[in-house]
Amino acid sequence: MFKVKMIVAIGVVLIVLAAIGEVVVRVLDALPKATDKTFIAAEPEAPTTQQIVRPTRAQEKLFYQAVDRNDLAAARKLLATQPLLAQARSGDQGETPLHHAGSIAMAQLLLDAGADGNARDREYNARPVRWAANEWRTDVVKFLESRGLGDADICYYCATGNVEKLTPLLVTDSQAANSQTEKDVLGSNRSLLHIAAQNGQAKVCELLIEHGADVAAEGGFFNAQPLENAAWAGFTDTVKVLIAHGANVNAQVNSDQGKHTALWWAALTGRKEIAAALLDAGAKVEPGLIAAVQQAKRHPYPGRALPPKDDYDAVIELLQQHETK
Repeated sequence: MFKVKMIVAIGVVLIVLAAIGEVVVRVLDALPKATDKTFIAAEPEAPTTQQIVRPTRAQEKLFYQAVDRNDLAAARKLLATQPLLAQARSGDQGETPLHHAGSIAMAQLLLDAGADGNARDREYNARPVRWAANEWRTDVVKFLESRGLGDADICYYCATGNVEKLTPLLVTDSQAANSQTEKDVLGSNRSLLHIAAQNGQAKVCELLIEHGADVAAEGGFFNAQPLENAAWAGFTDTVKVLIAHGANVNAQVNSDQGKHTALWWAALTGRKEIAAALLDAGAKVEPGLIAAVQQAKRHPYPGRALPPKDDYDAVIELLQQHETK
């Protein structure tokens, strides 16, 4: 009898334990899993082997200076210590070092180091290739274009002399030849003929005039005409094209030096061939021009690609010959 009671008691205990076990399983199932972020805090990420450190302003300044003087050795050395310098955006107008690249070698170095060829400056929203075109860095322009980093608009084609791509745009739009730029690093608030003239694109000038461009259009700095732009920049062939198509050689433009003609700007920058072409076309020698050129020989007037100082003597001689006529 006792054995029977013991067996019954053990059976009851087992049933109770089974019931308790089932409850425990249900409770555990209801608890958040180990992968639930609400239950177990996420483990901290493993630290990287090298934390990203942005270049300092001092480093960026040194790097821009190295690029500006086309110092490849200095640029490489700085990039070796701080690779992110190639992506700097601390130029005065929010431009990158690639905007300043003065040679194919420098442009290649910067692109290889991670420079963005499509980066746009803050002031003009212009890419590096447009800056290169504005500063007559033709080799850099062609290199960037070969990398698919060229621009594709009518103003850019005028500046770079791309007659092939410019022609159909002029053919399909009769007003295009006289369109004006707005804010553009290639030249703001001026005609396409101004852009072509100041970049020495004589063939583009002929094409624009053929499609109705106004040779007397005023625009840009001091509301100059295209002839003044070409004369100041030193592009003899372009000056001759504009003269041949009726540009007024005695038109005057108001400037920081007074009211002067294209001859003034050509003479002041020692452009003897341009001065000769203008004088042959009837340009008058303005009062005070010879003295101004003599002064410019001692202290050259700011301009790009200035000629040897000996050319100033030739200009002075030309002016003296025509002054008495």
